[in-house]
Amino acid sequence: MRLLLICVLALVASLGESASAADVPIVVSDAWMRATVPAQQSATVFMRITASADTTLTGAATPVAKLAELHSMTQEAGVMKMRPLERLPIRAGTTVALTPEGTHLMLTGLAHQIREGDVVPISLSFVDAQGRASRVDVAVKAGAVTAMGRAGKDP
Repeated sequence: MRLLLICVLALVASLGESASAADVPIVVSDAWMRATVPAQQSATVFMRITASADTTLTGAATPVAKLAELHSMTQEAGVMKMRPLERLPIRAGTTVALTPEGTHLMLTGLAHQIREGDVVPISLSFVDAQGRASRVDVAVKAGAVTAMGRAGKDP
């Protein structure tokens, strides 16, 4: 009986160790994008990303575009400037919002027009504080070309 108890305790302890070695739980919510017009070559994607431990968004990929990259928007001398970002750190327990007026995901070299109601698959790449890579696949629904997202007109 004592041996059985020791085995059970060892099993429970090992389960705790495996759980801590798993990928950082990352939750992506409110993912959306605007539909595009014919011949449009780029589109932007917005979402909220929450991680339970420190992690970094390092990239994205989608079959509907040649390139998917993070961009930041900043106001400089009254002019909005957009610049690529190599990575986006996400602190433990916080939510980072990709928004139309700030950091967002830019898709360029679109393979085809994205119509209202289309669902675009996007794979997000992350690296945690220990250097472990993980991926989160997101299905992003396209709203109307004039959609404003969280401002009350969600696609």
